[in-house]
Amino acid sequence: MSTSSSLPEHSSFIKTLPQTLKGIKKRAKKICLPGQKHAEALDMVARELGYRNYRQAQQKLASGDVPPETASNQNRHSVFLSAYWRDVDTRPRSAGCETLEIFLPRPVNSIVSKHQATYARNLEGFRQEAADHFEMISNANSQVRAWELLVRAAFTLQFMQVSGLHPATSQKQRQALELLTDFPLKDHLSLWIDPTSGTWVALDEPYGHVNDVSNVTKRAAWISDKALHLTKPIWAGLYYPDNAVPHLISPNEALVTKITGSLEALSPIATVPSEDQPWSGTSESYNARFTSPARKASGVARRVRPGTTYGFSKGAVEYHREAGHPLHWRPEKPLSQPDHKRVGQNSSA
Repeated sequence: MSTSSSLPEHSSFIKTLPQTLKGIKKRAKKICLPGQKHAEALDMVARELGYRNYRQAQQKLASGDVPPETASNQNRHSVFLSAYWRDVDTRPRSAGCETLEIFLPRPVNSIVSKHQATYARNLEGFRQEAADHFEMISNANSQVRAWELLVRAAFTLQFMQVSGLHPATSQKQRQALELLTDFPLKDHLSLWIDPTSGTWVALDEPYGHVNDVSNVTKRAAWISDKALHLTKPIWAGLYYPDNAVPHLISPNEALVTKITGSLEALSPIATVPSEDQPWSGTSESYNARFTSPARKASGVARRVRPGTTYGFSKGAVEYHREAGHPLHWRPEKPLSQPDHKRVGQNSSA
């Protein structure tokens, strides 16, 4: 069963730290432990802000300095990813809401638009609920699965931020996939577009058998014959991180070489929990309905997920509901035989 914990404070979606001497004193008073000297607490807060001690903070702030940590946080934009889950295999049945916060160097919609995001691998099942929040529409079948899906979604946002690529969204853009129809051993293919040049980049993620020498040779010959370029970044990938083997393919050699270098320099933006690594997100009850700072600041009520509220329709009865899907209705009164025939004719027309 999930446990509840609170999210950190945010201001404009960035961790709140004091920026004045008055603020430092207020925070020091708040965090001061029993038996601890107030001066020690002042030094602790000053170090949070990037200063050696409170005395240096006094000198710098008096001269109009911006705290180092505050300045660096101005380039850290929070994005929240949330997923709901119901596990019917536990006794008693369990459910919850998981929320993962990640930080990007710029606002998420400067990396990918709301429309484009729904085409990106690992984000297809999400909707952008607010400027800083992506919410999974349907339910995961367990807490562990929810964690996995959130981490993969985080990897996708990090991939787009680092590579500068957008997911292919139009039929014209996706025509490039036809060129790869007979690419040997291709698997879990996703297509991306460089917005500057319009050049396509395919991310191919087959399993480990692709590393067999005969398969490597076969694929390399095909790439050469098609005048394409292939790289194999040492990177976790998106489809099944650290289990599939990612390859980048494109007609532009310089582009895939550049992206490969960027991906290989990455540190994972999130981690799936394990025995050695606890969950870094927040676990709440299924009915928590996480509301992000941007949604709260907008003053507009958050939207509910499809299939999670009760509806009413005159002359109809709801007969099926599933989170993430529209409600199913049937007529309140049984149809007559002629009406059944008429409905059948209309549906087959």
